[in-house]
Amino acid sequence: MSTEGTDGHGNRALRCFDDWRVGAYPTYHHDMFQTGHGTPAIPPSGIPDPEFNHYHHTVFDFLSHRERLSPR
Repeated sequence: MSTEGTDGHGNRALRCFDDWRVGAYPTYHHDMFQTGHGTPAIPPSGIPDPEFNHYHHTVFDFLSHRERLSPR
């Protein structure tokens, strides 16, 4: 399964799915750990907030449905 997306970061949800497929647990790194305070990826509060970025919200929502979506 290809995990490369058009956003330059690859598709993080597919990466997590691939981890599940091989029996591993995914690690999802929010952009704020990579870009630093004051960049557009960081909420003004400086606290990770999936509501701040719709893509992160989508990935976190995907992860919350592991029992239903994970391959057996």
